[in-house]
Amino acid sequence: MRRYYTRACNFYYGKESKILISNKKSLPLNGNKKISFDSVEIISRKSRRKILIKDLDKLPKLLKKNIKFDLGIITSKKKNFANLNFQKITQHYGSIKSYTR
Repeated sequence: MRRYYTRACNFYYGKESKILISNKKSLPLNGNKKISFDSVEIISRKSRRKILIKDLDKLPKLLKKNIKFDLGIITSKKKNFANLNFQKITQHYGSIKSYTR
């Protein structure tokens, strides 16, 4: 059995992302509707290819099953990302001093 790795590609952000999710043309990343993607890259030892989410039904049965399982993991909510506020991080980033030797 070959090993396949699934990576999300072609991201959208903000209002455009919410519109595409409501039209079911893209999937949310980590359950966040402000960030979404509409294609995946399938990586194996021998090949790499990008496939749109709507074209997953054209794949072989075993590969389709593995990719749908991976998409479930990619789109599920994560505990670490739920409370993360990027605006606070960027404001405090300038005040952090790092010391190197």
